Amino acid sequence: MQGKQQQRLPITSTNSATDSKGVAFGLEGNQFIPVVASIILSIAFLASFLNAEGLRQVDPTLRVLMAFTPFFITLAYTFLFVHNKPPRYRDDVLDQWLTTGDFNFCSRKVLAHPLYENRLELRQRVTSYGANS
Repeated sequence: MQGKQQQRLPITSTNSATDSKGVAFGLEGNQFIPVVASIILSIAFLASFLNAEGLRQVDPTLRVLMAFTPFFITLAYTFLFVHNKPPRYRDDVLDQWLTTGDFNFCSRKVLAHPLYENRLELRQRVTSYGANS
């Protein structure tokens, strides 16, 4: 045995990037957890709304819609910002809506310097200052 060369095990690369996170209710990974939590919350609201004394005069259909509002909001959020979207899609969309869409937080309107009425006056002051020195 000592005279024979030991055979090395072949090293094969794995492609762990293509591993699936799993699918539940058509949602990949843990994306189904907020939806299930909102369903549970909506059912709790439904039970309390159907038994509430103050809501007896409200139409039962309206009570059901009121109770399932958290579910509808969570479902809309999931499908608008999370499902089949890139990892930071929500942050990028909100950044684009609230700012110029660039990678900084500049406001859409460029504010003038408070001491100068316009850029022309600023340019004239700068050039006249340079000429005087």
